[in-house]
Amino acid sequence: MQGHAAHTTNILGQIGVMSEMAMIAGSHHERLDGKGYPLGLDERSIALESRIITVADIYDALTTDRPYRSAMSSGKAMAILHGETGVAVDQRCVEALQELIAQGQLS
Repeated sequence: MQGHAAHTTNILGQIGVMSEMAMIAGSHHERLDGKGYPLGLDERSIALESRIITVADIYDALTTDRPYRSAMSSGKAMAILHGETGVAVDQRCVEALQELIAQGQLS
C-alpha cells in the first residue's frame, strides 16, 4: 500500500512533461513532523503543492465511502484535519479548504 507514493514518483519522473510534478505528487503522504512516507520528509522539505494535495487527498478519503466504512461528514473530516494541523498537515491548506466549504464550493 505505501509503495504507491514511490511508484508515483518513479512513473511520473520518466514522463518528460510530468517529470517536474513527480516529487510533488509522490510526496502526498509525507507529514510535517517527518513521520510520513515514502521519504520521511519534514516541513522544511515538503513543497506547498504537495501540502495542498495531501489535504485534498485526506479530505477526499474521509468523505468518500470505503469498503470498510461509510463516508464521513464534511464536519467530521474537517475536525480530523484540524487535529492534524501543524503536525501532519499545513494550516494554510486546511484553512483554504475550510473556506471553500464555507463558501459552498465543496460539500
